[in-house]
Amino acid sequence: MIKLENIGFSYSDDLNTKALDSISLEIKRGEFVCIVGPSGCGKTTLLRLLAGLSFPTEGNLLIDGKPMDGPGDDIAIVFQDYALFPWMTAYKNIRFTLKHTRKGLDKEDEDRIARELLEKVGMEDAANKHPYQMSGGMRQRVAIARALAMDRDILLLDEPFGALDSKIRGELQNLLEDLWRSDKDRARTAVFVTHDIGEAVRMADRIIVMDHGRIINEISVPLRRPRVIMSLEEEKTMKELRLKLSEIMLNDTGDSGKACRCGGPA
Repeated sequence: MIKLENIGFSYSDDLNTKALDSISLEIKRGEFVCIVGPSGCGKTTLLRLLAGLSFPTEGNLLIDGKPMDGPGDDIAIVFQDYALFPWMTAYKNIRFTLKHTRKGLDKEDEDRIARELLEKVGMEDAANKHPYQMSGGMRQRVAIARALAMDRDILLLDEPFGALDSKIRGELQNLLEDLWRSDKDRARTAVFVTHDIGEAVRMADRIIVMDHGRIINEISVPLRRPRVIMSLEEEKTMKELRLKLSEIMLNDTGDSGKACRCGGPA
């Protein structure tokens, strides 16, 4: 579904200073891919290219075989900072998204879908709350509902749980997996950027490891879903994968553990 061919990206005219360098990657329809790596290695830059918010300076980026030429009709994004309209309630944030992204819905359908999505993310009782009245976890639930309201085939997530405590993060990981798997009539593709190795193993079918603007490794995660309750053997596999990822990232960044130097943001 997504294909990157020798992608390069620079934030300046100096092509020797690259945020991304020779990125080649294929992501299948319905696959959940996590991208990990230290700060500054190009994770968010890559996600911006996939979203059509920036364009490669080299190579080709294809979605369903067609060149990416801007924000796609098949793509929804969830950011770490929620990006909700502060003057709108949870319900109105979702209703606004439905109105402007799914043309042809009448007001009754917009109302029904908005309330159904709030219920799915456990926010039906907070429908009339504004973002400032919600906790970080509540705001992120609304952000996920709003992304689902767009009804897109590709879901991009940029460290959506990075600012949350471990308990809330775990709850939202379970919620996201449930929502991603729940629609049996379609296969949504998810690309999830995270600094957290454990989160990547918990969420992904495949993990892409980046450093210095390049893909340095990739690891398949052979764990069955759902992953809320796992056998002892699966728990052992998860621990082994976390250790393997830690060793890959430590060996590539060197003993200093410094952030990657790739000329742009993470």
